[in-house]
Amino acid sequence: MHALHRQMVSGITLALIRDGDVCKAYFVLGVRNGETSTILTNYSEGAHPEYHNVTRRPDKRLDERASKHWFPYRLLEGAAIKHRHKRDKTTLVPVDAKAVPIETIDNLEAPEFIWLMLLFDLVAKKFDRDDYKAPELSYTGEMIVAPHALVAAEHALVVAGQYKLLVLPRLTPRDATPELAGNEKPLGHNAWLEERYRDRVPDSLLDVVGERKALDIGKEVTKLLPGKIKEADLPAIRKQPGVFGWGSDRRLEELVPQALNPSYFGTATEVEKTRAWYARLNLIKGVQRLATIEFAAKHNLILSWYRKRIERNMTFIWRAIATGSLVAPTTEWSSREDHCFPAEDTLRWKESNILRQKRAPRYNPFHPRDGVQFGGWDEDRRHNLCAIDPPTRANVFTKIDPDNPRALALLMGIQENKLPWPLQHWTTREPYTGNFRSHRAASRMSLR
Repeated sequence: MHALHRQMVSGITLALIRDGDVCKAYFVLGVRNGETSTILTNYSEGAHPEYHNVTRRPDKRLDERASKHWFPYRLLEGAAIKHRHKRDKTTLVPVDAKAVPIETIDNLEAPEFIWLMLLFDLVAKKFDRDDYKAPELSYTGEMIVAPHALVAAEHALVVAGQYKLLVLPRLTPRDATPELAGNEKPLGHNAWLEERYRDRVPDSLLDVVGERKALDIGKEVTKLLPGKIKEADLPAIRKQPGVFGWGSDRRLEELVPQALNPSYFGTATEVEKTRAWYARLNLIKGVQRLATIEFAAKHNLILSWYRKRIERNMTFIWRAIATGSLVAPTTEWSSREDHCFPAEDTLRWKESNILRQKRAPRYNPFHPRDGVQFGGWDEDRRHNLCAIDPPTRANVFTKIDPDNPRALALLMGIQENKLPWPLQHWTTREPYTGNFRSHRAASRMSLR
């Protein structure tokens, strides 16, 4: 856009755009007609703004683009494209960037040459001879923080009202909503986390344009949010069925904001929506950081309180163990029960036996791995001890698996609203997303 704006004569420019990843390359046609600059491209929008950075096979997307046009993508395979200009790392888009010629027309293959001539003729007819104008003005991501990046305020087009500058209000945590970002409607099962922490997330985290800005904001946010989380402050066993699965534990990683690409372009509505999408992504990162800090500080205290309440209700629990049954509320998401992706996922409530028992094997001791445990282990005799009569060897093991706050309250013999606030939101159930929705799921509120 900067090059077209400085171009003195009307004309058509064909350019190959690429960054570090060759599979993200696409071509653009820049049309300058008087004071009007128009960009045409075969760039394909993804399911969300970060789609092309997380897709597993970006090479397939490149093949799809190449199959629709005779643009010489074959030039990507060689060393013809080189960065022969220095970039100013303190600016969003280098204003002194120069195009690098990668091939001359006489070296194009016959189909490529014919395609280019036909394409230029069609573009010239529509935008020059027919004087076609796009229905809406488009803007770049750079203009979010630098509205005058392309056209100065005193320019004749601005003064005459023919060019409206992109002026977006500063975002706050309460403004960065799923609706503004154009996300799918969240299920809302983790909305309490956002409600609790969002007002403590710095506003600067919501307006990050350009990788350089992301680095600066990352350093600033490190000072504003709680410090580094120590691994010793988190429980050793962190995996719950259906919650964490096989994914990486990223709670110890530093907060690195995601940045909107300053070269992104679209209408004012599209730019605002994409900005809000990145703002929301960074907002959730901040919320997750604050939640993890509080969890690390309080989880031992909550577990201690939970154990004491269980001990006060052991009469009820022993009765259930004796009968081999403890009927309690249980939950499951319809997506997991039906193994599908419903348009509106719902949490189904039931009642079922959450108590399981097994007889102790003679030579294979039972080793519980998590939860609150009663009973012990005799190191000398190498067997489990009975919880009621410790010197006695245990011969029956009982495991009680609650999966929701109502079941926890039943085990402790109290009302659900008497639980500490973290336990009022505690669950071992998560909606089913699967690999099919791995990209669409980025719009959901995936907090742990």
